[in-house]
Amino acid sequence: MTNLTHYYAYFEQGDDYQETLWLLTLLSFEMLLVILNVGSILVILTSPILRCTPKYVLAINLSIVFLVQALLLLSVWIAARFYSQIQIDFCTLYYYQFLVGILCVALIGTFCAAMNIVYVIRIKSPNSFDSNKQYFVLAIFIILAYFVNGVTVTPIYNKFVDRVEYIMDSQSVCGYKILNARREIILLVLANVPHYCFVILAGCLILILYYRYKNCRRISKPYDLVVTNIVVLILCFIPVLIKLWCLSHLRMNAMCKDEGIWQRVQSVAPLTVGILVPFIWFLNPVYRHAVRDFITCKCCKASLTNSYELV
Repeated sequence: MTNLTHYYAYFEQGDDYQETLWLLTLLSFEMLLVILNVGSILVILTSPILRCTPKYVLAINLSIVFLVQALLLLSVWIAARFYSQIQIDFCTLYYYQFLVGILCVALIGTFCAAMNIVYVIRIKSPNSFDSNKQYFVLAIFIILAYFVNGVTVTPIYNKFVDRVEYIMDSQSVCGYKILNARREIILLVLANVPHYCFVILAGCLILILYYRYKNCRRISKPYDLVVTNIVVLILCFIPVLIKLWCLSHLRMNAMCKDEGIWQRVQSVAPLTVGILVPFIWFLNPVYRHAVRDFITCKCCKASLTNSYELV
């Protein structure tokens, strides 16, 4: 299989108006994402209920992933737009931005699956997170999530993906290339498929357990988790499946051949998830109460006894 795959970032070329419009749109998405996720982190950290809840500890890490991905993506597009005015090794930045993007999408799936699993554990064992030992286990899991994703994806990425840099039509071209479709399929499958399969399985499991134990007072409605699963699967996993389909059919479809579309989908889809998820948390009454306390500066007066549910 000799299908040569190139992804390029072009310096100082193309329609200047379109590039400026795209950069302004991206900047608007980035600003909204940063405001919402920083606000979400502050709400959780200032709430005695939420910061002691495993799901929201994972939600903080999810917000951190959104912020890292958004800020790095913005830096790449700004560097590409103003390449001639700044001194920066753009090729290295662009090369590793793609790697970080893959890792962030993998971590989004990992933390979503973990939140579903935590919900299942709380249903089957309500007191499972009532000791410091269990939170130590949660902390170890979070560290392992970052470590395992990095260790499994990064070596494959460095082996399969090469930097490219040369002059074309009197303009500098910089980006990365994957020598054949098989390598790209391996990279996408390894970095995405297991994580999102766990999201699907765990999401189905929480629905089954919720309807079985919904009469129990300590079981909260998992609406926020269900909606988060749906949004993440639509915006993060389905594009990957479409990309895998294109690769397996050697990009005979016109849509598959347009790399510009894929670059923008890969940029905007995770940003959209990062914007929607903080709104989804409002489906949980505990989070709504914490936001109200944060806005009215009553967060320090909240009591664990007022908790609707610690899941």
